[in-house]
Amino acid sequence: MKWGLHLKFWILVTLVLILAVPAIVSVQDGLDRISREVDMTRTVFGDDMTDSIVDRAKSVYGTAFVKSGFIADLNKTHFSQDDYRKAHALSGALKHVGAISNSYFGSMVINLYGMMIRLFIVWHWLAFVGPFLIACVVDGYMTRAKKLAEFAYQNPSAFSLAAHVLLWIIFFPIMYLVAPIPVTPLFVPIWALVMALPVAVLLSNSQRIFGS
Repeated sequence: MKWGLHLKFWILVTLVLILAVPAIVSVQDGLDRISREVDMTRTVFGDDMTDSIVDRAKSVYGTAFVKSGFIADLNKTHFSQDDYRKAHALSGALKHVGAISNSYFGSMVINLYGMMIRLFIVWHWLAFVGPFLIACVVDGYMTRAKKLAEFAYQNPSAFSLAAHVLLWIIFFPIMYLVAPIPVTPLFVPIWALVMALPVAVLLSNSQRIFGS
């Protein structure tokens, strides 16, 4: 599968999850998940950094979804008590649909807020995993340069395997953002460690046309 197709696949999966998760995760479950993740974040980063992450998430969430009018538009779909009474007078089924609608959009709002917190957790980790991944890239290129200088064997099988593995691993952070279960903030450095090996193998076994 080519990179372009892989990217489209993961974008599609992300959109499907964003729309599907609110249908299977209640508002209370969403709140419980966020609360557990914040507690896990405090364990890893401490109170001050966690409070900073949560505050920035609230700020961006407020700007992107509240001030933009997105939440207000969602509230237009919310069934009020008067709507429930009218629906019950017409049909019990309509009342049930109203309850499902309220639960779905309420859960979507909670999930969007949870995504903001996870996004800032990833952003915080970049200062640490970024240099590590850059070092892996440099190491891969240096190993490749040494192989070319010594006319050593460039393993096409290792290159192909590393490329296919990397195609999946590189998009895991997207799944992290939308996962409907509590995930430790240590996911990010673990992901970076897992990705380091295929990156180094890919670059060290790339052919001359891949780079200088």
